[in-house]
Amino acid sequence: MKSILQTMPYPDEYTLVLIKPDGVEKEAINYVIKSIEELDLKIIQKRYLQLTPKVVREIFIHSIDRFTKYMSRSKVFAILVYGNNAFHKLRVIKPIIRKKMNSVEVENILHSPESGNEYDMQMRNFFPELNIGDYNNFADMFCKENLSTDYNEFEIKLKKICQSTSAKVLSFIIPSDIYNEIQKNFLKFINSNNKLKKPFFLLGMEYEVFQKEYNYKILGYFLLETIVEDIDEHNEDFYIDPKDVINLINKNGGTSFLSATTHLFNYQSNYFDELWDSGLKGAIVYHPRYTLKETDFLREETKGKGKCMSGGSGGISTPGRYGISYEIFHELFAIGNNIDNNAEWILG
Repeated sequence: MKSILQTMPYPDEYTLVLIKPDGVEKEAINYVIKSIEELDLKIIQKRYLQLTPKVVREIFIHSIDRFTKYMSRSKVFAILVYGNNAFHKLRVIKPIIRKKMNSVEVENILHSPESGNEYDMQMRNFFPELNIGDYNNFADMFCKENLSTDYNEFEIKLKKICQSTSAKVLSFIIPSDIYNEIQKNFLKFINSNNKLKKPFFLLGMEYEVFQKEYNYKILGYFLLETIVEDIDEHNEDFYIDPKDVINLINKNGGTSFLSATTHLFNYQSNYFDELWDSGLKGAIVYHPRYTLKETDFLREETKGKGKCMSGGSGGISTPGRYGISYEIFHELFAIGNNIDNNAEWILG
């Protein structure tokens, strides 16, 4: 799954840091900023905020009463950060800072959001004056746009998308009956727009599966230049056995994920276990229609069980609006490239 047509973008990305009330009270702001800058990360914007209990409940995945009261008791300090693998670097230094500041379980100095839903909500709340399209997550892996088979119409729309997002990677989910035509348009677009700043493009297809009492979709990711053989086999109305779909995707060098669902299998873990056993590599975890509670559940069922997460705008938000961090994208991309997913790449 190594691309020969496109160069992987440099892993710079945006993320947020929030110094919590106890961090502000302990005068930890300067220390946190210095720690961030020592990781070669840039401070883009910063400000004091007073969060209300209502806002805390809306924009944080974990918002029990004790946490809500704590986060709204006094001012917090929000920081917009940019740099190489910023999400991961901040996740690494959080426990270091907390230990140095003698934090406790709940009152623990600082917070950085998850990708996708939580990042989007907090970014819009902390810095409402900024255009969020300029500060997207690294990769939108679930773009569902109506792209025309007519190249001129296709080119006009894709140019607008490229100009409206700061995401470094866009994966477009294409209906199987027009997949070949849209793929040709993407390849022509890349070769015809050399001066345009373009994201790294991936393509995908969805396959509807009816199994037991639930129907769901499996998502197959493919490199842009991958020629999908026997396209008619990918164009069935529905499939009964998920292994047939996974084998079909694997045969063409793709990677199979559980697509977004409306039912989450009624929160029954055994259904997810069966899908992982069948060979799926991960799931769409971050999606505009998922609540923070649903996102948290999916994260535990996916990442918590050693599988890979993905996510994106899903045709509901503008391309790039919802997405995943570079760290998560690297894990996803490594599956198809047989890359050793160790820690050496992370801290560079």
